[in-house]
Amino acid sequence: MLRGVSLETCATITQVVGGPAVTSFAEEPLIDPNVSIRHYGDRRIPTAVLLPRDHDGSPLPVLLDPYAGPHVQCVLASRSRFVVSQWFADQGYAVVVIDGRGTPGRGTEWERAVHLDFASPILDDQVRGEVALEHRRGRATGRGHERPLDLEPGRVAAGV
Repeated sequence: MLRGVSLETCATITQVVGGPAVTSFAEEPLIDPNVSIRHYGDRRIPTAVLLPRDHDGSPLPVLLDPYAGPHVQCVLASRSRFVVSQWFADQGYAVVVIDGRGTPGRGTEWERAVHLDFASPILDDQVRGEVALEHRRGRATGRGHERPLDLEPGRVAAGV
């Protein structure tokens, strides 16, 4: 069995190796994430940016949605992963999710960078990711659509 996720559906995609796909009957949430996934800065930090679905291009305050700690990967091409973050974006924020060092999927050195210090590398990557976004201001793409990205650097909050 192979299982996968995508930004196109919240349902888990299950495929029997050498056989048919297993049909999912999961309900689709009412919230449709408007997410753009990129890699920013010199460390190419995985970052997801969610904008309000009706965003008109005006400057947005930023809400950081920090990941849950080392060994948890949040910036994934998974539509269901961003449903709650999209709810906050729809309240008028640019929601930013950053997977810093310690998250899996980037190699042993990246994952072990937090050995004996869970705070410094993680916080440093959150800050670097936000700074890289501020310097990048301009256009963001998500799900194939161009949207303006204008952040208000003086209005940043972190959800815990």
